[in-house]
Amino acid sequence: MPYKWKQERVPFTTKAAKNRAYNKAMELKGTRYENADGLWLTIIYYHTGRQVDVQFDLSKSIRTVTLNNILNKKVKDMYLRTVFGIGYLGHYDKDLPYERKAKQLWQNVMKRCYSETDDKGYKGKVIVDERWHAYENFLIDIASLEGFNEWLNGTSYELDKDKIGDGTVYSRQTCSFIHQRENRQLQENYRVNKAFNVETRTWE
Repeated sequence: MPYKWKQERVPFTTKAAKNRAYNKAMELKGTRYENADGLWLTIIYYHTGRQVDVQFDLSKSIRTVTLNNILNKKVKDMYLRTVFGIGYLGHYDKDLPYERKAKQLWQNVMKRCYSETDDKGYKGKVIVDERWHAYENFLIDIASLEGFNEWLNGTSYELDKDKIGDGTVYSRQTCSFIHQRENRQLQENYRVNKAFNVETRTWE
């Protein structure tokens, strides 16, 4: 039967409270629940108060959540690959000032590379590096890319994979933010089969 929370009335510092906490931990450990997405999770550790650690069956990911959220089916698997079967959110800082803008950018990149219906996409031609399958990594990495501040403070800069890389991979090693005009020129150069020399920074 689903576990029903009973609030402690004795301070945790007493021996009796510690014993009850231990018994509760033993009672909860191994208890299984289903979330709103139909995914199963197992309680593997009990913290003090109302918090527990759970592990999801599918992704094997572990996170700390409240018992109330478990019972209300509000616990999501942040490592489930829900974006075109490739990308997942992970645990990220929602308070970063550029988080919302970054998420839209990441979703667009994943769409361009893996959508079956995007007529302007790169599916089969361009991939996203494994590290950037996780939005949590993408969010951190882009802050150190060349041109990040210009992208953050305006709308004329775009994430580019061609100037530094060979145009086939989106990654922290091959991407930078460049102005729209330069990006259009890069695309034109590729159309006429020019190659960018990374050492001399010129097109040949």
